[in-house]
This record gives sequence, structure tokens and C-alpha cells, in this order.
Amino acid sequence: MSETRTDLLVSRPDWDYASCGWLALIGLAPAMDEDVFWDLLDRIGWGAKTDPDRAAKGIVKRISASDCAGAVLCAQALGRRLAERLEQWEYVQSESLGLTDDKFMALVHHLIGLGQATYLRVQREPGLVRRFVSRGGFKASVLRLFHRAQALYSIDELTEALLAVGQPGPFAAGGRPTDQQLVWHPSHGLGIALVRRAETRIVFIGGDLLV
Repeated sequence: MSETRTDLLVSRPDWDYASCGWLALIGLAPAMDEDVFWDLLDRIGWGAKTDPDRAAKGIVKRISASDCAGAVLCAQALGRRLAERLEQWEYVQSESLGLTDDKFMALVHHLIGLGQATYLRVQREPGLVRRFVSRGGFKASVLRLFHRAQALYSIDELTEALLAVGQPGPFAAGGRPTDQQLVWHPSHGLGIALVRRAETRIVFIGGDLLV
């Protein structure tokens, strides 16, 4: 890990190297194949009663950081597909599940977490969601599972994954990088651009540089 240097600023809370790195990796990595994704859930024993911490550790043991990002992309794609199916069903049936947008998506990813068989069954028979809604909770979100796993990969593993799927450009003082662009600094190593209206930062392991 790089040493903190005097010209680096302390990273903003929740916008440190790991947080920005995972956002960039998810934007760069290829999506995991659906068959591989479902097989992974089966292998870690994911389901309604699974311990999320244990399941997250199982993910880290089985797949790379890049594949973990690809699994998130796969889960998001599956989620969009199921959400569209349920919204269509609500429209045709003139029925509402009575959920906020956040609760609705929590339900969708809860169903994904229950596995391929449940997912496909609800796709065929969307009316089955009524009993899931009546139970409430929706805690077994597959996205939460993979986000929990992300925190278990080392910084070195994250950096290796970013370098494997992205091509960092050279750092240039006064440059105008795009948000989440990878940058290579001769002293600080790999950085990720954090572009906001007020300022632009390059986030490194040891801290941030304003540009």
C-alpha cells in the first residue's frame, strides 16, 4: 500500500479509493454470464436463511474482484428484467403492489437472491409476488450480498482488477478527466477521477489530489 504523502488530501467519507474503485470496476468489467451467476448462488448456498457474512466470504473464495463486479452487473440486468415483468403485470391486472420504488426493487432483488427457480417461476406467474409482499422484509437482497463481498477483497486485488479491465491515462496537472476515469501518477500509482460540479479530485490509495 502506498504511503500517505504530504501533497495528498484526506479522502472524503465514503468516497475513498475503495469506494471509487468499485464504482469504476463495475463500469468497466464485463457482466457475468447468467448460468455462471446462478451456479455461484447455488454453490454458496444462498437463500432466505443464509448468513450474509458467510455467503460473502464464500464469494471472495470463489471468484475474483473483477468477477464480483460482473456478478453485480448480471444481478442488475436480471433485476431490470424482472422489474419490467412485474410492472407489466401490475398494469394489465390494474393492480398495485403498494410499494415505494425502493421497496419494489428490494423485492425484485430478494427474489433473485432466492435463486433461479424462484426467479423463473415469478417471471411466468408474477401474481406469486403477492405472498412475498404480504410477508414483507425483503432482506435477502443479492445486491447487498455482493456489496458485502466487495469489502472483503484487498486493495491490491481491487487495483489488479482495475488494471486488468481498464487502461489508465497518465496524470496531467490541470487536466480534465472524466468521472471514474483511471489515471496513473508516477508517485501515487493508480487513481480514480471523482468529478463533481464544485471540484475534481483524483482518488489514490493514500489520499486525494485536487486538479
